[in-house]
Amino acid sequence: MRYHFVPSNMNSGTGSCTIRVFSDQVLQSIQWCREDEYPEGLKNAESQKIKVTKNGRYCVRLKSREETAETTFTVCHLKPFLGFDGGDGSAEHPYLISNCAQLNGIRQNMSAHYRLTADLDLAAEMEGLSWVPIGRYSCKEQEIDPDIPLEDQWEKLSYLIDFGFMGELDGGGHEISGLSVYQPKPVELGLFGSAGATAVIHDLCLRNCVIQGEEVNLSVGGLLGICEGATVENCLVEGEIFGPIICGGLIGFAERALVRSCQFVGGSPAAMQAPAAF
Repeated sequence: MRYHFVPSNMNSGTGSCTIRVFSDQVLQSIQWCREDEYPEGLKNAESQKIKVTKNGRYCVRLKSREETAETTFTVCHLKPFLGFDGGDGSAEHPYLISNCAQLNGIRQNMSAHYRLTADLDLAAEMEGLSWVPIGRYSCKEQEIDPDIPLEDQWEKLSYLIDFGFMGELDGGGHEISGLSVYQPKPVELGLFGSAGATAVIHDLCLRNCVIQGEEVNLSVGGLLGICEGATVENCLVEGEIFGPIICGGLIGFAERALVRSCQFVGGSPAAMQAPAAF
């Protein structure tokens, strides 16, 4: 049985999170509880979803007609978010990151500067949980006021574009291992979903990453799903990355990007089986 646990959000310090289960088999039941309550505390998931309100490790029992699987996932991004190890987010004093909850905290400020001070193991701190890519590209039309002459609203004829991450991530020569991404939504997949012209990612290694895209995903990459004008230097991505439409080892789709001294080691296994929504 193949399955994914996909969180509804990974906003730092949020009070709750709904985990949706995807499997390649039709599931008859989902039972879950906190690890310290297993097995007596197992309860049925409501509406085929798991809602958690505390950080920690959770045990899950999945049952289909063919088999039963028992597994776990770990949540680390719920309250309290204790902040970073130091820094103020400036170029001179970047926020310092030493654990996965702090890495996830990048979502709070997409324009700040960050630096890793230790290797991070997502497979341990977020065991079994799909990563939600940081930053999403969006392009929206502005609303025109019909009561105001058009010549007085020229500035509203342009689009509002959000490129996602616009800051800096200095890997400091450290590695992030165990990145797992599966999102059955029309979004970009990678450690970062999208990045713009001022974004810089450098001196970082991704190891043992597994990123599985579906036809609904716009673009799939190891570091970045999509970027426009971003700079990526001295980075290594090692793992398995699959995207049926636009896919790349480091970046899925790039426009006017600067990429130097980077390497991808791995493959894009076309045989990866797509789970069905449960």
